[in-house]
Amino acid sequence: MGIIGMLREKLVLSENARLFDTKEYLFKTFLAVLAAGVIGSRSAYVSKDMISLLFGMMLTLEPVNMSGIRSGLSQIQATLIGAVITGVVVTLFGYGVVQTAVGITLTLYVCLLINWRELMVVAVFTAIYITQYVQLDVMGNPSSIETTKLRLAALGTGVLIAFAVNFLFSLIGYRRLVEKRIYYISKELHEKTEAVRDALSERDLEKVIGIMRGLQGLFNTIDWITGTLADVKKDQQRFKVVYRHFDVETYLKYSQSLRGITHVIYDLCHRVELDGDAYMEDGFLQAFDERLEYFSRVRDAFDNHETLPETVWTDCDLPWINHYSKSLQRLKNS
Repeated sequence: MGIIGMLREKLVLSENARLFDTKEYLFKTFLAVLAAGVIGSRSAYVSKDMISLLFGMMLTLEPVNMSGIRSGLSQIQATLIGAVITGVVVTLFGYGVVQTAVGITLTLYVCLLINWRELMVVAVFTAIYITQYVQLDVMGNPSSIETTKLRLAALGTGVLIAFAVNFLFSLIGYRRLVEKRIYYISKELHEKTEAVRDALSERDLEKVIGIMRGLQGLFNTIDWITGTLADVKKDQQRFKVVYRHFDVETYLKYSQSLRGITHVIYDLCHRVELDGDAYMEDGFLQAFDERLEYFSRVRDAFDNHETLPETVWTDCDLPWINHYSKSLQRLKNS
């Protein structure tokens, strides 16, 4: 492979990145920054702090409207925390290195106290901002109030731009967004289930344990996607124009059922770790294959918007298999 081929391979987005709408997000970001530049440059006041405008806007760009609204409001709350705490410090004791250290430390402490780790960076950034990007009042004196007003004005502008861009993109991309994410987690779960089945047929205990450890990442991904779908459902209730002829409830139930199947697969791996002999016999593997093949057909039908197939496996009383059968039945009924 030549240098050009190697560069092309490195620069082309992976399949997983495409499934998470990375190209669309990059285009969305490009347009949002352009809009922010135009809007910010037309305001002599806001243009003094394009960093806050762009930073706040980037943190608010989300695939789902409700997620963006929640992020924007949380940023404003975090900014107020940092501004009030640090503003009190510099108002009482003036500006200086020690006062800066005290303001940042107190802001960190309050964020930890209220368990606000996600937006701690925004609060701390504001604390630094108040002490370093000092604005003057009409008398020419340093003013934490004027500094806070500029920070909030720029941040608020960025958040509003992000709200508008999120909404515009939601008009054209919601269905594809949901379908791609469901396809991704069902594909990952199917691949890991196949890997468990192969490891059992090879009687490879270490491989099964390795897959079990890797399932935690899949749990996290499913939880994140399920949370996104829950926000989409809230969007559906508030922005009905976005969701004509589209019901997210089916996808949400399907995602929750996939999480249940992941739990069952994890349980199998744990059982194999404790005593794997019964799960490596031909009878068990044959029953496992029947259900795995059914899972594959359900995935294909769901992805293609077809009627989900009826269960066709042979009933048995093998250990664990009934748990897997019931979880697949719940998936079919979702």
